[in-house]
Amino acid sequence: MLQASHIIGGEIYYDCLGSGQFRITLKLYRDCYTTGAQYDDPANVGIYNASGGLYLNLQLALPNTIPVIPIQNINPCFRAGTSGVSICVQEAVYTQVISLPYSPGGYTLVYQRCCRNPSILNLNNPSNAGLTNTIQIPDIAWTTCNSSPRYSLYPPIVMCLNDLMEFNHVAVDPDGDVLVYSLCAPYDGASSAAPMPVPPPGPPFSLVTFSAPYTAANPIPTSVPTTINTNSGLLRIKPNQLGQYVLAVCVNEYRNGVLLSTNKRDFQFQVVLCDLITTANFTPTINGSLPPTINGVITLCGLQVEFTNSSVDTIPGPNGPIVNSSAYSYWDFGVPSINTDISDVSSPIYTFPDSGMYNVLLIANKGFSCADTLVTPIAVYREVIAEISSQAPQCITNNSFNFQTLGQHENNATYTWTFDGPASQASSTLKNPTGISWTTPGDYQVTLVVSDPHCSDDTTINITVYDLLNVVISVNDSNACDPANLQFTNLSSNAPGAEFTWDFGDGEFSNSENPIHEYTIPGTYDIQLTVQNTIGCTGIVNENFPAFITIRPSPVSDFEANPRKVNILQPSITFTDLSSSFSDSWLKPGDGIVINDPNTTYIYADTGWYNAQLITENLVGCFDTAQIDIRIDPVYTCYIPNAFSPNGDDLNETFRPIGEGFKTYNLVIFDRWGHQVFQTNDSRAVWDGRVNGGDLVAQSGVFNYHLSVRDILNVDYSYTGIVTLIR
Repeated sequence: MLQASHIIGGEIYYDCLGSGQFRITLKLYRDCYTTGAQYDDPANVGIYNASGGLYLNLQLALPNTIPVIPIQNINPCFRAGTSGVSICVQEAVYTQVISLPYSPGGYTLVYQRCCRNPSILNLNNPSNAGLTNTIQIPDIAWTTCNSSPRYSLYPPIVMCLNDLMEFNHVAVDPDGDVLVYSLCAPYDGASSAAPMPVPPPGPPFSLVTFSAPYTAANPIPTSVPTTINTNSGLLRIKPNQLGQYVLAVCVNEYRNGVLLSTNKRDFQFQVVLCDLITTANFTPTINGSLPPTINGVITLCGLQVEFTNSSVDTIPGPNGPIVNSSAYSYWDFGVPSINTDISDVSSPIYTFPDSGMYNVLLIANKGFSCADTLVTPIAVYREVIAEISSQAPQCITNNSFNFQTLGQHENNATYTWTFDGPASQASSTLKNPTGISWTTPGDYQVTLVVSDPHCSDDTTINITVYDLLNVVISVNDSNACDPANLQFTNLSSNAPGAEFTWDFGDGEFSNSENPIHEYTIPGTYDIQLTVQNTIGCTGIVNENFPAFITIRPSPVSDFEANPRKVNILQPSITFTDLSSSFSDSWLKPGDGIVINDPNTTYIYADTGWYNAQLITENLVGCFDTAQIDIRIDPVYTCYIPNAFSPNGDDLNETFRPIGEGFKTYNLVIFDRWGHQVFQTNDSRAVWDGRVNGGDLVAQSGVFNYHLSVRDILNVDYSYTGIVTLIR
């Protein structure tokens, strides 16, 4: 199994924080599977002044978290874990803020570590070659607070043999300075004898030695020249030999044409055989529906086609197929004489210009070694859209419907009509059938299927046949007592939108379909309803309903209660019947009792509010009720004893104020020194001489009490006094 190991690469950069404060960041990359160099703890960064003297050996603590970096796979032909390639990369980000005094010429920061992977092919003696990460802090950093550029993206460490790799080594500069990119030679550093020098030596630094024919500008064997865009950092490499290689990218920071610093990031790449087998495949659909295959050709009804990319990759060996990401799909929809019928969307939607046969091409993973091409012929036809002309409702008398085919279809289409219910004919094959009638009123469905040699569609509409206009009414009570609120219901056979005129026989009218009307005068009333249809069976029908309503007279209930408010000590109320036009009456005092003679004096048994009712009935069976609210107030009393003797002789053992009409209650008792010995909000609670209900017994003596009471009428009372406890 081929594995990377040891140091893979890294970079160092700084941020100016102002007032001579700088944050130093060192990023290092190593292989997770390595048995070689581990991350330094601490990492030693030498800081040298412009004359080459060591100012400080900065020790950066190993970060607590060292994440595994996801493989940046920009080639769909590669899958980690296949072709004998196992790759795992960790990133350690060291950082620390330091103070640096101004020094003419600034400072140079340097970190060194050995050793590189012995399997690297483009270096001489790679197992003894190390890595140097360095950055210069120019003296302008103190005057303008300049920060150095840093790379934005983690580079892909895998390249596929004979496939073009394009990767953007773009960097960002916090100050917006001009950045220029180039391929450059990595720095060497440290050695197998001294893999982690403390402090690392200062400049100048030696470069790694490339083995022939490799150079900094051509570090990897390729079939086309290796290039990097000086403005964007886009690196293009097409390797043609397996193995591990090292290269470096430099980003130079310029301001007003003056070079301020250079951030050199070198990195190890691994060229592998990407042997996935791609099988291109797709499915065309219309609105998600799978099309039929007719005479071996996929046939679609509709010009807008959805293409679902179902290409798969097959991993050699037991792992089997996996779904292709289709990140590099190329489509040509086969429209002759144009070159705009292409797409690079994974699963595109394309609208063809007209019906016809088209050879649709899909190249999965175009431009890569695992690409596969599929050409599938499809037949596309204009969609058939079936529509029926709208139909107004008609009357059952002489109804006759004429139907017209609308929508979109070819001239050679066929038509199949189906008429629901008791129609004059059950079906038709005419394009526009006419004179279709129904023998009974109701709602019916009409269905049309339009078919041409390739496509079809169907639609259904509802038609309405109305019955002849007639007038039928009902009322919830035709023999009511006055006053009477009656609900009238229209049961007529009429069409929607009909107009109504009700005459209630008492000089009142309504245009509601189902009105409510109040009668206040006894008598017999004729009802008349006029209905006018404006659609369907048009016309006006006026129907009279003589003596339809009878309103019987009601008695008049009236009585007096004297007085209406008393207390419980004198709870007698005298009732006097003052009703008229009645044959019988009875009294309900409001406590559940019924009294047949309303002229009576009634004694209430308890306090509270009572709703007294007098009910009368006349000879025609009508009733009336009168009501009066009666109030029986409680009587407030309060008696407070002045002594008690809790000595066990069952005589006068407890102390409690006694009374009635308490709404709220609070009793507190104190000894002669002001200590509380009893408290309660319960008017039924007693003091038995114990201190606050505990085991301690109060001795004989005089005790002070304070009682606060609110009665049922919300009147407050307050009592203060003494009670003598006798043992």
